[in-house]
Amino acid sequence: MVDIVNIINVSEQTPSRTLGFYNVNNVMLFTTETPVVTFTESYRPYVSYADVVTDFGTESAAAACAQAVFAQSPSLLAGGGQLLIAPYNQDVQNPETMAEAVVRLNKDVYFGGVLSAQLLDDTDGPAVATACQALETIFVYPQTSTDAIAGVFKTIIDAGNSHTKCFLYTLGSAKAVKAAAAYISRAYAVNFEAQNSCLTMNLKDLAGIDVDTGISQSVYTSLKTLGADCYCSIEGLPKVISNAPSGGMFFDQIFNRMWFKQRVKVEYFNTLAGTATKIPQTEAGMNSVKNAIRGVCDLAVYNGFLSPGKWNGNDKFGNVEDFERNISDFGYYIYSRPVREQSQTTRASRAAPVVQIAGKEAGAFHSGSIIVQFEA
Repeated sequence: MVDIVNIINVSEQTPSRTLGFYNVNNVMLFTTETPVVTFTESYRPYVSYADVVTDFGTESAAAACAQAVFAQSPSLLAGGGQLLIAPYNQDVQNPETMAEAVVRLNKDVYFGGVLSAQLLDDTDGPAVATACQALETIFVYPQTSTDAIAGVFKTIIDAGNSHTKCFLYTLGSAKAVKAAAAYISRAYAVNFEAQNSCLTMNLKDLAGIDVDTGISQSVYTSLKTLGADCYCSIEGLPKVISNAPSGGMFFDQIFNRMWFKQRVKVEYFNTLAGTATKIPQTEAGMNSVKNAIRGVCDLAVYNGFLSPGKWNGNDKFGNVEDFERNISDFGYYIYSRPVREQSQTTRASRAAPVVQIAGKEAGAFHSGSIIVQFEA
């Protein structure tokens, strides 16, 4: 008998491996405390307060932060995030700063947010801010004294460390750290796969956190001018006040942009890595890449990060009419220079034309005015 393989041969193709998406909702909590159980890992992930108590004890600062994180409704869990806790080395033979710990742990796992279980001073805080700026992660930095507004907060903001959110809470060190943990958990509750899920922290509640009675009108005004946040009483109602530095961005803008950049990076990579053959150096090949990017842009419109509108800036690219029409109709515009215009050197290196993306943020209303006119 002659085997049919002589005529028809069937082979199974194994799918190419691709990257998973970065979870920007993961928050790393650094602590100088020693766990009460054997802790051989560099960090541990948690999705419940009870598990943190088991590892660190009820009276630990780590447990207090975890309680604040998981008490929020919704919390970072709603976005698929986890609380990661990392004890860092405080051995007087070989002490480690928190900034050094942030850089070290970033090599092991991606985390979109950074907290400290202990209140950091005016030296360690700015150092962590600098580290987080370079690593594309957000640091929520609380302080208890109003002196911080013109002091360490101003130092961080003037240095351009936009990935640090300065947060004033005057009711004591332990409470300030818990308030910061509650703040970031509530902010990271965004499920970017869900419709209209993007949020602003302005006028949000922090479950289990006492309102900061130390925020007077003058302090409030100073925080607003600088661009730092607080949790104050608005005529008796506790609310977060979210501010942005002059010419800078609000917390949610930083967070949403971070998600977008991480997502589009992985989608581009997976387009190249996920094909069994190749993405050709043709316009058809570039369309494959741009279709992957377009999917991220469409998701950004779906979740409320981007929205159709008018582009007010002077920086435009590609066909200006196409640019303006796409921003107006879809909320984004994607452009790449035609492949045929590549130099032979660039083509030989197999580098794709640069893809440029313009996106119109949906933004959020934080305040308003009313004009009333009466006539007898």
